[in-house]
Amino acid sequence: MDDPDYVQFLVHPEKRILAVRRGSEKDFCAQKVYWTTLTDKKQCCEYYSKYFVKGLAGLLDRQNDEWSTYRTTGRISQKKDWIIFDLNQSEIISDEAEPEESAG
Repeated sequence: MDDPDYVQFLVHPEKRILAVRRGSEKDFCAQKVYWTTLTDKKQCCEYYSKYFVKGLAGLLDRQNDEWSTYRTTGRISQKKDWIIFDLNQSEIISDEAEPEESAG
């Protein structure tokens, strides 16, 4: 996708698919991308949304497993304007217990 200025996050709940698509400033649902340069001039961006993550977790049918971390590999389209993530192929990479609350 190169380095788009805007992206859209699209979810197909029945097929359990997450898609990230190049967007534009005119797209109502597009999110502005704030790029950060890492080492070796690699670009990185992050999005934070408890609501969005909780919705994705619900699609995984693993709601009682809220402390685990999952990895899903995406496939980029031939035109490089979409990235498709099949949530059915998600794998657990960290199976941690619920953190203990500090006493006192």
